[in-house]
Amino acid sequence: MSSIQKRGSKWQLRVKHHLLKKPFFHTFDDEVEATNYATILDGWLARGVVPLELLEATQGPGVRAPLLLEVMRNYENDPNTRIAPTELPTLALLAKETSGLRMSGRASPFSG
Repeated sequence: MSSIQKRGSKWQLRVKHHLLKKPFFHTFDDEVEATNYATILDGWLARGVVPLELLEATQGPGVRAPLLLEVMRNYENDPNTRIAPTELPTLALLAKETSGLRMSGRASPFSG
């Protein structure tokens, strides 16, 4: 669950969730930015996905990025996820082709 508070001339986002080892804090210049970021994070966390930036921030430096295969399996096994039967062959191919790849922080909607 995220909350936003005004801190001086800035806005602070605080995210507390059972998937995070400790609360995540981030400061924004305006309330709209903070609200948009919070909406995105809440959506990901509700689906059981923890962005790498939050893992690093809440677990400390040296956290290894999860394998793409792990992320895909978590997505497939999430009870809130609906996968069309026509997409299963594509997911199987992706799992085979990317089995050793790790997620990275590049091109993430959470960086910047």
